[in-house]
Amino acid sequence: MAGHTGTIVKARYSRGLKAALQLAKGHVRYAVHRCNEQGQRQYREVWDRNGGIGKLGAYERIDRVHKDDYVYRLMLSPHPEHQNATHQLDLKAWTQQMMLQVELDFGRRVDWFAVSHEHPEHRHVHVVAVSKQRLGVRQFRSMREAGDGNALAQQREQARQTDRKADKPLEAARSQNRRRDREVSGQASRQQPVDSGISSGPRRAGPLFGGDR
Repeated sequence: MAGHTGTIVKARYSRGLKAALQLAKGHVRYAVHRCNEQGQRQYREVWDRNGGIGKLGAYERIDRVHKDDYVYRLMLSPHPEHQNATHQLDLKAWTQQMMLQVELDFGRRVDWFAVSHEHPEHRHVHVVAVSKQRLGVRQFRSMREAGDGNALAQQREQARQTDRKADKPLEAARSQNRRRDREVSGQASRQQPVDSGISSGPRRAGPLFGGDR
């Protein structure tokens, strides 16, 4: 898995206050309410680096956008086989690491929030990000690398946890065996004969008659 670069980053951006607001809010509505596989309208959580903010909170953040800001509509996807085959990837931690990398590249804070889509065959995250600078090839490459690194770190930690869980029954069995050995040893020591001090060696025969001759 370490050799695979599986993180996918798709991006569109807009500038100009009215267009940016309309497109960003439309992206949020789609991400929050898109129907599930059964055709049922959903209400998904909107979250950022600090936790949930709700759809209205997202709209308020969008309303604070300045006309010169770059407003990005991102879709971030882990590789379904190499990074997320067991659906155990923490998408929030994974996304946060990627967006942190953008901030490190720019040397400044980037305002963003996201919605996770838990599609059974294609888990992904929709992000709205507001930046004073345009994201270039370097930033997108850094985001992919950060996503790959975080996914690999999560996989390794999950493998360690699995190994620890597998070791618990073995350690319990070893502990039980040691306890049983101590009990058997204790029983054996209690059953050993005690020396009475009486010799069991042959006796010297005495004289057959009562007097010496």
